[in-house]
Amino acid sequence: MLPGDVVLDVGETAAIRLAQAVQADLLLLDERRGRMVAARLDLAVTGTLGVVIEAAMRNLTDFDLTLDLLMTRTNFRVSEAVIAAARAHMDSKRARS
Repeated sequence: MLPGDVVLDVGETAAIRLAQAVQADLLLLDERRGRMVAARLDLAVTGTLGVVIEAAMRNLTDFDLTLDLLMTRTNFRVSEAVIAAARAHMDSKRARS
């Protein structure tokens, strides 16, 4: 069941309901409202940038190249502040390794 005070689009609602039904380990959502609802429902959630970070940390892709491709060839958008935070997160994880 979704909280009644938030209106999500059909796709986000379906993704959240499916994640609940199958007890998904992780839900991929990019829209802020959908992520907030998922978090309120105790669903583990990540976005496209989270997937790119994880792939880069596993040396499966180059972070900057992938981000550039996403931003120039798709409608994916992210602020410079979020990119800087992502880089700092990756740097701190690498430093602990």
